[in-house]
Amino acid sequence: MHLDKKYSIGFLLTAIISLSLVLGVYAETDIKLLVNNKEVNTPIEIIDGKSYIPLHAVSEYLGAQVNWNEAARTINVSNSISNKIHVSEGIQTDDGGSYFPVDVQINSGPMIIKISKITLSPNFIYGKNKEALKALILTVEIENTSGDEVIWNLIHGQIVLNTREHIPTGSSFLSDQVDGQFSGKQKKQGNIVFELKGAMDNITSFTYIIDSPLGFQTDYPVSLGMDEAIHFVLRK
Repeated sequence: MHLDKKYSIGFLLTAIISLSLVLGVYAETDIKLLVNNKEVNTPIEIIDGKSYIPLHAVSEYLGAQVNWNEAARTINVSNSISNKIHVSEGIQTDDGGSYFPVDVQINSGPMIIKISKITLSPNFIYGKNKEALKALILTVEIENTSGDEVIWNLIHGQIVLNTREHIPTGSSFLSDQVDGQFSGKQKKQGNIVFELKGAMDNITSFTYIIDSPLGFQTDYPVSLGMDEAIHFVLRK
């Protein structure tokens, strides 16, 4: 099953961002934003009777890409996913889950992420007390091909499941130290862990959304590549 892409960018801009409300300038509001009947935890600001919602947050919840071009000073929103991966049949694990061997490489500027395995675990064990939770796990290798310092926050990427569950960030506590600051030519390997709340049986696809890497060759951070959205279709 693929993510529903019926939402156009025009709808996103006109129907969500410019929703008219009869309220005062900079008024506080108890309005809640629902996307596909799921509440989105994002601030809503009322200015001159209109509600304003962060484009980046809502777009990514719908699986769209938001890319910033520093040189051109433009923001591009696209509802297409250029990286769609059909994964081979999963292999059962001892804990009742499954894993999927993959060979995926994504380039963004000087950075490369290679994903070698996707795991759906109903009993991911963590902590001194060996507690268990449901998790989606990406086994990765990340490389900085440049000689400069780069920051790439892959653990803080987002997962959007075909079940409409949205995981806004991976767990820094559960994941290995595979992102953040990279010195020149540095590689990091390990797992990125996303905690799942909903049922796992109905998961047949998901999109992994990651921001572009950042460089510090100027006085402020500059995007070195493109935001990426990788869509995986799983065979169970």
